[in-house]
Amino acid sequence: MQHQHQTGNASSLAFVIMPDHQYWLFSLHNQATLAEVMRSVKGRSAQQIQQSRRHRGEITAK
Repeated sequence: MQHQHQTGNASSLAFVIMPDHQYWLFSLHNQATLAEVMRSVKGRSAQQIQQSRRHRGEITAK
């Protein structure tokens, strides 16, 4: 989410981060599409989770 702010693609209006999901209300900017923003957020968060767990591959709920 922070990366999207820094690139100017989105501005958060409100968000809640839960243990297994998040709610995010935001507005799009710079002609960014919803699909592009969500792909970026999901990809970057998956990379960070994998890095912190020192694990590669699909992330699944336990």
